[in-house]
Order: sequence, then structure tokens, then C-alpha cells
Amino acid sequence: MGIGGSDVSGGYGGEISFPFGLSDQGLDFKGNPTLSFKFNQLTTLPSAITYTGGVNGAKYDSDGVLGYAPHNMLLQSEDLTTTWTEPNSDVTITANAGIAPDGSTTADDLKHDDSSSAGLLQGYTVPVAGAIYTASAYVKQGSTGSHDWVRLQLHDADDGASAWFNVATGAKGALAAIGAGSNTNSTITSIGSGWYRITVTMQADATDVTHKVFLTNVTADSGTTEEDTNSVWWWGIQVNIGATALTYVPTTTAAVWTARFDHSYDGTSWNPLGLLIEEARTNICLQSEDWTSGSWGTLARFTRTADQTTAPDGNTTADKLLETTDDNTRLIRQTIDNLVFSATSDYTWSIYVKGGLGRDWLALGTTTLASDSSQNTHFDITNGTIGTTAAAHTPFIQDVGNGWFRIGVTFDSGTGTTDLRFNFWGAISDNDRSYIGVATKGYYVWGAQLEAGAFPTSYVRTTTAAVARTADNTTMTGTNFSDWYNNVAGTFLIEAAPAASGVALHVLGVSKPSSSADFHNVLTSSGTAGRLQYHTKSGNGSQGYINIDDADWEAGDSWKLAIAYATDDRSASRNGAATVTDNGTTLPVAAEMTILSIGQSPWGGGQINGHISRITYWPTRLSDEILQVETS
Repeated sequence: MGIGGSDVSGGYGGEISFPFGLSDQGLDFKGNPTLSFKFNQLTTLPSAITYTGGVNGAKYDSDGVLGYAPHNMLLQSEDLTTTWTEPNSDVTITANAGIAPDGSTTADDLKHDDSSSAGLLQGYTVPVAGAIYTASAYVKQGSTGSHDWVRLQLHDADDGASAWFNVATGAKGALAAIGAGSNTNSTITSIGSGWYRITVTMQADATDVTHKVFLTNVTADSGTTEEDTNSVWWWGIQVNIGATALTYVPTTTAAVWTARFDHSYDGTSWNPLGLLIEEARTNICLQSEDWTSGSWGTLARFTRTADQTTAPDGNTTADKLLETTDDNTRLIRQTIDNLVFSATSDYTWSIYVKGGLGRDWLALGTTTLASDSSQNTHFDITNGTIGTTAAAHTPFIQDVGNGWFRIGVTFDSGTGTTDLRFNFWGAISDNDRSYIGVATKGYYVWGAQLEAGAFPTSYVRTTTAAVARTADNTTMTGTNFSDWYNNVAGTFLIEAAPAASGVALHVLGVSKPSSSADFHNVLTSSGTAGRLQYHTKSGNGSQGYINIDDADWEAGDSWKLAIAYATDDRSASRNGAATVTDNGTTLPVAAEMTILSIGQSPWGGGQINGHISRITYWPTRLSDEILQVETS
């Protein structure tokens, strides 16, 4: 039986119908793949794959908006009898009383026993303060009589929004801010069979991470009195980051974030990259989207205005920097005080920047223990190019559409304690930062990030504190693994794009969970740019590395790699190159091979920090000629 996403070709044995372009090659090829995933054609992971992590992980949608994969921060989204509380103890919940929108009998019947106004609530902790959040729920008239109005309320300690909805007619009722609640909105959408999905949106306080959501059956639009005669079915309650409700994600005892399917911009259109897998990182730059805040404490010969244009995430939160008319340099700076480095560390500073205000050039600067004077690298944001580069910097520039670029530099921290300063400089041309300013000229800025690491990773929003993104973990275990894997002989075809070259990043592994004694492992080489490695261990004995070199391969480049194994026989080819072989291999112990690790090491960690677009597996050792054809 084969397992796959959009591309499955059957099970063990039998003649293949040559869907991979081999029929005209004159090659002797038998046997169907038993596993095949084309992640660049998917939007959700197949159920055979287990995914965890990714909290606060961003990605680009097919329309170029920087956002989040579907997630749900509430617990027990389909069971109102647990986790959910009623302050006045005046509610009757009949679990699994109705047919839910997904066809299961999991809708809960909610009826209030008196006319108090407490509602049913759940408190939870959000991953980042100050973001826009949306609560959503599925509602339908319940089992006892015909009831009209419900209220969905979302707020932090003091501020938020309440929204009313008519579950009989599908009409949207009143929307009221709570306290200083801002960016409020509400929607109601019919999904059939009497069910509606209702939503309420609010902007959270910049410091409060403790939030609550309330569900109430009420007697009238704008009312707070509970309806104590009739009931309403509630199901699928969710809270997610963003101004709209994302695809519903069911939860039980923990919040759930789903895998990210990413896209890139080629100057004309957005193209799917596949599954994005990254290590954990923390953005230690504060107020990443508010350059008017006190965190950006040094301002020289720029004026700044908040929320002046649409940012890459679709919200009007990008700030404007305009020049003063002084004949001098101009900059805005954030300083991270008293960072302690026990050893030399790499950091990457990045921002989103947009032109259109009369300036083409700018510079990013850093001051560290390794370089006590400012190191400055220049960028042309009209043509998307890098200009004069500081010796201490490794720069990058990425076009993310609508005139926006993500630019950044990687630099060495040095050793000891320092106040780390990172600067944004205006420039009139390449390497020319001192000039007479023009009051109408400047830049749009947004999304600053400072992270420990030798390359940039996906953006993490901050307000008054640093915010972490958890690592992505993607595996196949149990029969989801054993049904297709053959320890005696096999071939993997992988299409991937790691974030870095010359750094040990893991692409794919087969092993025992959390063990480094028996495995097949594909990784990028540490210290040798352009090198991929295929490493095998058996009984804790290394069977050696197959090194696949390509001097032209750079960070972020996509490639195809095929690896094949049998007893005393391993082989690998990348991008159609001649195979590299090893004829002295003892295969891993069969009983130990129980897990496929996707985009990470066989024993956990070591994420690829990039994209996996395809994995295909044949339970046979394909010939070297076929390995070359498949990777061409």
C-alpha cells in the first residue's frame, strides 16, 4: 500500500507506468514508489505525518501575504464540558448532542439555567502581546426550541470586543469595543444545514498575554441577559493570530499549530516552495513593527510616523521615516543592553523596507565587541541589489512583492559583554550617507528582527519583550512508516532547499527515535560549502559519509538528490551528476529503523531551516543511471 500526498503510485511490486519521465530513457525500471509526497502541491500535511511546534512561525501565502499557518490557541475546542468554565455555575451542557459541521456527532448543546450574564469562558495565554486576534465558533439553533441571538466576546485584561449574531436568520448584530479595544470587526457566514461560523476580531494590549473568550446565548441584539429557555449548539471554537479566522484546527489538551507551506516571489508571481521547517529562534529586537516607540531610542535627522502604509502582513502597520533638511547623516537605532557572549556568536539583523518616497539607497549598520565602530552595508531597494558591504557583514536581500524587500546582515558578536547597537542609515547613493535631506523623502519600514544565528529565519513579531518561535518537528512513525519502508534495499528522491551551505543542516533521516546508533541520514556539510553528505550507521558503527559536492550550490538554492542503498552498496546523485558510491556498507539494524525524520536529524533537532518540496521512496535499489535521470 503506498502513502502519499498529491502523487501516489501504488504499493510494492508490479510494473510502474513511468510517471517520472523514464519510459523514453531505455532504462530497466521496475517497482512502484511506496511513498510519495509533493509538498509544493499541498496546503496541509497528510494524516500519516506527525507535526508539532511552529508556534509563532510565519510564512508567505500564495497571494504574498505574510501570515500564519492555521492554528488554535484554545483547548478542548469541541468539548465544552472540560476546560471551559461558567462563573455563575448556571449552564447546562449536553455533550455530543448534535451533528457538527464536519459530520461527526460532537456538537455541544448549551443552555443557560438563569438570566445572569457571565457566559461560558476559557482563559488562555497568547504567544505574543499586542497582536490582532480573531475568535471564531460554529453555532446553530439548539435542541430545545428556537433561539435567535448569541454573543461572542474576546478580550485581554481590559480591552477587546463583543459581537452579536442571529443564529436564526444569519444576520450580524452589534459590535462593541470593550475598554480601549481597537481594530474590532465581526463576521457571520452560513456553511449549510443551519450552521454559521461567527467571528470577532480585536487588537490586544501591547503588554497583556492573558486573554479570555466568552460564549453566551443572549435574549437580544446588544443584550447581555442570558437566554434561559432555549439552547444553541456550539462547536469548533478557535482563537488565532490575525484579522480573519483561519481554517479551523481542532484541539484537545493542548493548543495546535499546523505545518507551514511557504511561497516565494520571482518578481512577477508567487510560487510554492513546499514545507518550511526551521529550528527555534528568538527575535530579541523589541517593538519590531513600531519604530516610533521608545525601544528605537536613537533618532537623528529622521521624523517618524506610525502606521502609514500596508505592511507585508496586510495590516496598515508600516511606519514612515522622512528626512530632515540637515546636511548630515541620519539614522534610527535600537540598542540591546548588556548582552553577554561567552564565545563568538553569529547574529542576523533584518528588516522589511519599501521605497516609493524618493530614496533608492539605505544602509544597515552594527556595532559589536568584534567591531567597536559601526560596520555598514548598503542596499538599493529600487533595483533589489546589494552595494558596498562591510567586511564584518554577510548581507542578503529578498524581494517580497508590492515594493517591499526583506534585507539583512549576519555579523560576529565578539566575546564578552556589550551593548549591541543596530542602525538604519539613510543614504543618497551607494556608500554615501551624509547629504542634505529632503523633507518629503525617506522610507517605509516594518518587521525588524535580531536573532542569534548565521542566517535569517522567518519573521517573529515582538512588542515589549523578546518572542520565540518553536522548532518544527515533522516525522512518520508506527505503521505510517513500516507500511512503506524496506530495510533491505531502497531509494529516496528528495527535492529541497536548505537555508545555508557549509553549515550542518539535516534534510532527511531514517532511524530509531532519539538514537544515533542506526540510521540513514542526509545533511549539509559543516565547514564545506556546496557539500551534501549521505551518512549511514549500523550498530553504532559509522559506515562512512558519501560526499556529494557542487561548488555552484549556494544557500537557499533548490536541488534534487537521490540516495540508494542495499547491502554493501550505497549511491547518491544530485542534479543529474555522476553518482558517488560506497561498496562497503553494513545496513542499519532493521528492528531499529522505526521513524522517518523530515527536514531534521534522525535523533531530533538540526532542522534544515529551509524547504522540502518532494520526497519519494522506492522499496528497491534503483540503478545509478536512474538516480541521475531522476535528479536531472
